[in-house]
Amino acid sequence: MLCCFTAREDNMADSNNPEASALEVAYNDRISSLFGVLVTNLGDKPATHSTEQQCVDKFKAGLDNLRKAKQLALAALGAAPTV
Repeated sequence: MLCCFTAREDNMADSNNPEASALEVAYNDRISSLFGVLVTNLGDKPATHSTEQQCVDKFKAGLDNLRKAKQLALAALGAAPTV
């Protein structure tokens, strides 16, 4: 996994809680999407005049937002992570 979440979060996704399981699937799907955007942005560097670091910074910002959204969603389910 790309980030560090508590064992409690992992257990929520592994339990019989369908909402937590759905969040885990959605989270993984979004990571895949973010990676696809990074690959596209790196390929488009000549046309957009973006640097490699700018592409990586955009990826990191997206990943940070995704992590925060997961944390908030798990908290709403009663599985508040300790970060």
